[in-house]
Amino acid sequence: MSKEDLFAGMELGFDDIELGEVDVSNIPKIEDTPKPNNIASQKPEENLNIVPSSDTEQIEVPDNVEDTTTTSSLTKDTTTSKNNTANSNKPFAELSKIFYDEGLFTDFDEENFDKLVEDEGGNPVAAMATLMKNTLDKTHQEWIESYPEPIQNIIKAHNNGVPLDKMLEVKRNQLTLDKISENDLEGDNNLDKRKEVLEEHYKLTTNFSSIKIKKLIDQSINLGEDIEESKEALEEIKTFYKQEERRLKDETVKQEEQRKKIYEERMVELKNNIYSTKEIIPSIPLTKKEQDDLHKSMTSYNHVNSQGRPVTDVDYLFDKNPIEMRKALHYYTMKGLFKLDDKTGTWNPDFTKINNVLKTQITRDVKNNAAKSTTFKGGLADTTEENSVNLAKSLEGWLKNK
Repeated sequence: MSKEDLFAGMELGFDDIELGEVDVSNIPKIEDTPKPNNIASQKPEENLNIVPSSDTEQIEVPDNVEDTTTTSSLTKDTTTSKNNTANSNKPFAELSKIFYDEGLFTDFDEENFDKLVEDEGGNPVAAMATLMKNTLDKTHQEWIESYPEPIQNIIKAHNNGVPLDKMLEVKRNQLTLDKISENDLEGDNNLDKRKEVLEEHYKLTTNFSSIKIKKLIDQSINLGEDIEESKEALEEIKTFYKQEERRLKDETVKQEEQRKKIYEERMVELKNNIYSTKEIIPSIPLTKKEQDDLHKSMTSYNHVNSQGRPVTDVDYLFDKNPIEMRKALHYYTMKGLFKLDDKTGTWNPDFTKINNVLKTQITRDVKNNAAKSTTFKGGLADTTEENSVNLAKSLEGWLKNK
């Protein structure tokens, strides 16, 4: 029996999760939500039913008594602001309650909804998004825990970045080995099983050739030591795969830490480069605001590309229409705009060709305008044409000196 027979493939199926339909016909529209009564327009006498008295006794207030009018006003304003916030959040709280009752949200506390909105910068939609995220996280965890422990370990390892194919191979071998007991290695009828275990042990722990491994196994059988050696080999193989699983996880953690470190170093390098750049277009200083905007543009991932990865504005343009963007890039590179310094590797644009293009276009426009001016009749025509030609020549001379 070959190694493939011993470590046969093991199918790990994942049941599909079906989400039932949710009846949202009773969800109230925001505009149908009851509005708070407007009491601001009522007069104090109408609101409190106070009848002023002309015989009201004047009471002298001692100097050491604190005037609470301002404090009372601030307290009233704060209370009013909180009430307005609660009223504006009410439609979203009601909608979240419906989602909770229908099972779309696994957790909802109506009393703490306003606090959640406040934590999200006053955005009730973001608060609902947080509730949905919490629901998805909890559902995902419950889904993982519904599987046997070996499969849970595979899913968790994969979520942490461990390559799925390698983790599957390790777990498959572990599950196969767990089914083999010491009794399965005893007796003449289990000779082939002992050979397979010994062969696997030699392959994992040595660099011996297949011919040498076969000689060692035959020698162990002839000496009557194959049973004990196969039992020891079985335990060592199990230990090997446990260590291999740990190694894969540790290696993934180290790679992630290294990747994070490299990313942070690149971000620092990028920031220092941007803010140490005094100008991009020669003789035009780069302002602090332009440096800020440039740094934000190069580090903000505002879009998602066709592969589902977050990208910057420029990367998104290349992903959206790569041919047009590369065509423009190649054109301006041909014109010297994206020239790099041979020694420093920094951007060192050559505007000569671009200037020539602009000069040619300006000269052409001036000559065309001069030609059009000859269409006027009378004594002014010759003078206008002569002046235009002289202007064109003057402009050409000016451009040549720039």
